[in-house]
Amino acid sequence: MTSPLHGGDPEFESPRAHFIHVLIAFSCFAYEQVLQLLWVVLYKDEVNFKVFMIDMYEECVALKIYDQMVVSMTQQHGDVG
Repeated sequence: MTSPLHGGDPEFESPRAHFIHVLIAFSCFAYEQVLQLLWVVLYKDEVNFKVFMIDMYEECVALKIYDQMVVSMTQQHGDVG
């Protein structure tokens, strides 16, 4: 079976590579299911799923930026903690 994502590269035809692709796909599916469960349990009455996903994305981006700022400040001023 040739993978359309890799142009038929033989390296990606190995059973190990196939297993990794399946594992990644399953992890993405499981993550999506967890997010959907959180929405159903906690936010279904307040906001639709699309808005929930956009808010989650924005929150993750904000946290990543915050984490980068903390690392940068720690490197500039030395470890305070």
